[in-house]
Amino acid sequence: MLRLIILILIFIYHKEIFNYLKKINISSFENLKKNISDKNKKFKNFIKKGPLNNTLITLKKTDKKTYKECKIILHNILILKDRVLERKKNYRYDYENIFYEKKKLMNILSSLIVKKGFLKNHELLIDDFDFYISKIIDELKISLRNAKYNSDWVDVNYYSIEPRDENINYNYDIY
Repeated sequence: MLRLIILILIFIYHKEIFNYLKKINISSFENLKKNISDKNKKFKNFIKKGPLNNTLITLKKTDKKTYKECKIILHNILILKDRVLERKKNYRYDYENIFYEKKKLMNILSSLIVKKGFLKNHELLIDDFDFYISKIIDELKISLRNAKYNSDWVDVNYYSIEPRDENINYNYDIY
């Protein structure tokens, strides 16, 4: 009986159902597949970011401006990671830029002591961000080593990378 009611409802409201599916972009199997893979990617990122979410909440309570800067840098790192994994043009430079973004993030977090004074969980903040970005870098190293392209440059020490910009302020560079 319930199946018959559902079938009648589908028959009566088939245009509305189709318009709704079209609105949420799953009107075909290809779009449905893409939508599911995008949701899966977001879910994986949420799980990987687990301990970092608590750290970001603590950082937001401490200093909102620093929190916004850190979110922007983390977003940039994820964009660079995707470009390296997709092997887009000049992905070696994107890989190198991840190290520079990590250095910027660590310096912003270390300068938090100057802004707000000593915090009881400051080392934990830095360790959580460092661990998260190091996991991303390790994942990229494994992916690049398994690639069919020349990957001798993957193990080079990129922590000494500096941009060629004379207008950067190096007052609080620790990392």
